[in-house]
Amino acid sequence: MQHPESSGNHHPSKPALSADMKACLDACRACTVACLACAKACATEKDAANLQACIRLDQDCASVCTALGDVLARGSAPNAAMLDALLGACIASCGACAKECDTHSKMAHCAACAEACRTCESACQKLKGVPQA
Repeated sequence: MQHPESSGNHHPSKPALSADMKACLDACRACTVACLACAKACATEKDAANLQACIRLDQDCASVCTALGDVLARGSAPNAAMLDALLGACIASCGACAKECDTHSKMAHCAACAEACRTCESACQKLKGVPQA
């Protein structure tokens, strides 16, 4: 009989995420999904040529949220400077994307994306320690 720690199935446990890190991770994942859905929907609109800025911001925001989410999901203590930079980038990209999607909020996908971006922006600000209004 093998000792449980010597089996091939043993994985070192990851440190538990703080509540703020978990909230930020969940918000990043939801924002990524909303941004990609919005970009895809904008690209199929009859006025897609005038939605290029929205599509680009959706795609950029999804990429930033994915990067931050990947770092948080590892569950290890990330480098503080890197985490701070990623949180700042996520706050900026979510803010810009939400602002752009707000200008198209008559479209359900843009309204949903703006809401997901604002939720993610807020979660990132909380984790970064930015005072909330």
